[in-house]
Parts: sequence; structure tokens; C-alpha cells
Amino acid sequence: MSDFDVSLNGIKSAGSTLEGLASTMDRYDDSIRHARNRLYGPQWGTVRSVLQRIEGMVQQESRSMRRCGQTLKEIARSYETTEKTLTGQANTAAAAIERLVNRITEAVKKFVNKLRKWVQSVIEYYRNRPDSHTVEPYEVDNIVFDKNYRKGRYGGDQGSLHYNADAEKKQWIYEHILKKNLGKDMTTDELDKYFEKMNNTGCGYVALLNTVFVHFQGKEDEFEKTFGYPMYDKNGNLNYDALFADLYSTKNPDGSFSSSNQYSREKLIESFLKERGVKCDSKTNVNVTPANIDTMLYDGKQVIIAFHDGYMYPADGGKRVPIKGGHAMVITGVTEDGKYIVSSWGEKYYIDPSEKVTLRYTDDDGTVRDHTTSITYATVEYK
Repeated sequence: MSDFDVSLNGIKSAGSTLEGLASTMDRYDDSIRHARNRLYGPQWGTVRSVLQRIEGMVQQESRSMRRCGQTLKEIARSYETTEKTLTGQANTAAAAIERLVNRITEAVKKFVNKLRKWVQSVIEYYRNRPDSHTVEPYEVDNIVFDKNYRKGRYGGDQGSLHYNADAEKKQWIYEHILKKNLGKDMTTDELDKYFEKMNNTGCGYVALLNTVFVHFQGKEDEFEKTFGYPMYDKNGNLNYDALFADLYSTKNPDGSFSSSNQYSREKLIESFLKERGVKCDSKTNVNVTPANIDTMLYDGKQVIIAFHDGYMYPADGGKRVPIKGGHAMVITGVTEDGKYIVSSWGEKYYIDPSEKVTLRYTDDDGTVRDHTTSITYATVEYK
């Protein structure tokens, strides 16, 4: 008969509850940010400042809950392994821990319930506000798309392995991912050519992997368990290159190189994640407009734009970039004047969906072709 007088399952359950509440807090943090981003103009300055402070408080509480939940689980595991050697004195300590866990859990639940009611009131206000179809600024802000982004950090970059990665990273990806997925050895030259082809044909894959990282925000252990490699590389950056190589070589296991379209991306992301125990639903030809994009993002739908024959505008005000042919990107928000905010090559750009231009192509044989801007959309939603 065990001398233990504490419910280890109860402590584990409390740990899981706290981790779940932390995820809930993350969603409420996004809701607060969503409300704050809708308040533009000098008359809202004070309110925006208050909401920003609340965001910081919620983020801090979320981190504390997640750490506490993980610690409680570790405590339970430690007690399980040492149960036979603990004395009655340990019973008292364990019972005290259980009482503390119960108090923390109840306090956190009350806080979250109050926050839930407040967020709901904000949502109701905006559902019933005048001029509900007015385009208002909104942008997601998370570990993948940091609004205060540095060069190369606003989402994944399809050219990173080709242009920027060091030899050690390339070799690690070859040994741990490509060799397994492709089932063959590659020379250094062959590997470099493979990375070059990934750069030339990989925009759709990077758009998909951006949605994966958004889904796994705050779930680093689950990410590593799912994919077999860490969510962050040795330098503390999101492991875009590893997931890009994994996704790309899964789509092309024969070593061929191919770009993707909306239909192939829909099947690819669903099958790739299903094999790893992650459920998602991808839909093509979705109706997306500047007026509804913020609501879609707020509701957890990640939107991929297939942009053909038009101009992208760097967020830093640089020279516009012509897109000849097609380019796939994740939409991360909308500006006040109705432009989409997108992630491309690891940087932030704007696309004006109302701008229609005609770009001219000249084939090798001298044939001249004109193509006009076209846009289609797809969504990825995680279950």
C-alpha cells in the first residue's frame, strides 16, 4: 500500500488545465489586439494605450500559467518515480502542493471568465457598430509575423537554404530530412542544386509552413514530437528551413522539382499533417476581400493568396516588385486603405487587390504575350 496521500492524476490534470488556459489567454490576447487595431485616429489614443497595457498583462499571465502547468507536470512525474522512498513527511508536502494547485486553478479560471466576458462585449460592440463594411486596419502579431520585424524574420524565406544557410545547417538538413525522404545519397553539388530549385519553386510550400508555425505557437514540445526536430534552431530562430525541406521533399520524393498550385497545396498540407497526427482543413477558391479578411484571420482561418502578374510594395517603402507569373503568400492583415499585408521572402509587403495592371512577356522565340493581374485565395484552418 502506498504511503502517498496525494492525487498525482489531479496534479497532472491541473497542469494540463493551466496549459490549456494559457492557450485560451493567447487567443484572448489576439482578441484584444484585434479590438485595439480597429481603433484608429487620435480620439482613441488613450483607449489604445490601455488596451496595449492589458495585452502585456495577458501575455505575462499566459507565460506564467504555461510555466506553472509544465512545472506541476514535472512535479507529478518526480513524485511518481520516487513514491516508494518518500516518507510521511512527503505526504504533507504533496498535500500542500495539491491545495495550492487547486487555489491557483480556481483563481485563474475566475480571471479568464472575467476576461472572456470583456472580450465578448468588445466583439458585440464591433458586430453592431455603424459602417460595419468599412475597411479597418488589422494585422496578426505573433512569433511568425512580428510587426516589429527585422529583415528576414517576417515569415519564412524560400531562398534561405540557397543563399543564407551555413554549411553545417545544410548538412544537418540533408542527413536528418532529405536523405530519409528522398531515399538517396547526394553530393554537395547536387544538394546545392536541390536548394536552388527549392528557392525557384518553393513559394507555395513556404506559405503552407508559415501556417504550421502559427498553429504551433507556444507548443514547442508538441512541434518537436510531431515533426522530429525542434521548433527553433540552435540560434533561437524558427526552424523554417527544416520544415521547408521536409514539406518540399515529401511532395517530391523522387527528387523532382515542382511548384505548387492551390489544389496541390490543399492536398499536400492535409496529407502531410494527417500523417503526423495534425488535423487541418484547406479550402480553395475562397471569397476573400479587404472587408472580410480581418474577420477570417480573427476566426482562425489562415489565408493564402495566389497572386499573378502584378506589383508588390515593400513595407519599408522601397521600390515596387513586379510579379510575373504566380506567387503564393500568406496574408497577415489589411491596411486602413484596403491593401493586403503579406509575407514574402521573409519580409513584409503590401498588395493592392484593386490594382489591375498588364505585364508584358517576350518568349525566347520573340512572341509577345500580355497578362493582366489576377488573384485567387485559399484558406487553411487547424482543428
